[in-house]
Amino acid sequence: MRLSPFTGEVHTSMPKRTGRRWREHTVPRVLRRDNGICHLCGRPGADTADHLIPWSISHDDSLSNLRAAHAYPCNQVRGDRSVMWARAEIAKRMGLTAKSTVGWDW
Repeated sequence: MRLSPFTGEVHTSMPKRTGRRWREHTVPRVLRRDNGICHLCGRPGADTADHLIPWSISHDDSLSNLRAAHAYPCNQVRGDRSVMWARAEIAKRMGLTAKSTVGWDW
């Protein structure tokens, strides 16, 4: 049982972030919920879960703080930086302009 530092909610059903249980239980739930669409680049094929508020800051593993993402390059590029910075950096690396990313439904 853990207490979220931001919402004060008690999390009893979420497994610990590391290890096999995280990969087998939490990540598939996030991928199903988000239909496998990466929240950073907008493309299908996401294979991991990314924390909106970085775990290093919040220690919050609730589903409301998790979104589907590609482990590489998207989640690796982001690290613990902001989502907006990561989206701009990924768009730059993919050769997209800011104008072409306006239509992405983030």
